[in-house]
Amino acid sequence: MKHKLFGTLFLLLVLTASTLQAQNTSNCADDVDTNDIALIKGVFQKPEGVVSGVEEKYLPRMGDRASITLIRILKTNDLGDPQKTTRILGAIHDAFRFPKFITTQAAQQPKVTLLLLDYMSEKLRDPKQIEAINNTRNFVQEKAASLTATDVAIGDMAGSKCTDDNDKNDLALVNSLLHAQEGTVANKNLPGDRVPIALMRTLNSGDLRDPQRTTKIAGLIHDAFSAPQAIDTKAAKQPNAAFFLLEYMSEKLNDPQQADIIRNSRNFVQQMSSTIQSSN
Repeated sequence: MKHKLFGTLFLLLVLTASTLQAQNTSNCADDVDTNDIALIKGVFQKPEGVVSGVEEKYLPRMGDRASITLIRILKTNDLGDPQKTTRILGAIHDAFRFPKFITTQAAQQPKVTLLLLDYMSEKLRDPKQIEAINNTRNFVQEKAASLTATDVAIGDMAGSKCTDDNDKNDLALVNSLLHAQEGTVANKNLPGDRVPIALMRTLNSGDLRDPQRTTKIAGLIHDAFSAPQAIDTKAAKQPNAAFFLLEYMSEKLNDPQQADIIRNSRNFVQQMSSTIQSSN
C-alpha cells in the first residue's frame, strides 16, 4: 500500500513539474515574442535613419527572428510597399550584422529571411529597390556563412534556452511530419503559427514551389490551427506566418488544383483565427 501511494505521489510530482516547465517555457516565449514585436514596431515609428539605443543593442541579437517578426506585424501588401522597403531591409541588415551575437541557433540561419527577400523581390518593380534587396540577401548570406561549428548562440551560453528549445522542438516535430507517410494522422495539438515558421526554416524556396508538397504543407498548416485552445503562446495564435507562407506558395504555383488546396487551408485558418479572437 505504501509503495502504491509513493508511486502515485511520485507520478503527480512528475506531472506537476512537467506542467510548470511547459508554463514557464510558454511564458518565456511570450516575453521574447512581445519584446521582438515591440522592437521591430519601433523601427517603423521613428523618422527614417533614426536608430534608438535599444535597437542598436538588440537588433543584432535577433537574426532570422527579425524577419519572422516583420511577417508577424506587417501585412503581405506592406512587404511589397516601396515606401517600407528601406526600413525592412535596414532591420534585416542590422539583425545579421554580428551573427555570433544572435541568441538562438535557429535564428543564426536566415531561412525565413531569404524567403521574405525573395517575396519582396517579386513584388517590387523599382530596379534600385531590387538591387537593394539583392545586396541585403548577399550580406545576410555572407554573414551566415561566416559562422563556424564552434560559434555557439549566446542565448545558450547565457542559459536563456526556452526559445531555442521551442525552435528545436518545432523543427523536429515538423520534420517528422513532413516525412510521415501520406494518410498519417498528424498530432492535432500543433503549436499554431509556429508550424509555418518551422516549415519555412525546414524547406527551401524550391520545396515550396513543388506541387507534390502542397497537400502536405497545407495540411500541416490546417492542423496547426485545428485546436486553438492548445496553442500555448499569444503570437502563435495569430496566423500571420501562415498567411505569408500560403501567399508565397500561391504566387509560385500555377496549378488550379493546388490553388484550391492553398485557398481552403487559408480559409480554414482565417475561420479558426476569428474563433480565437472572439473567445479572447
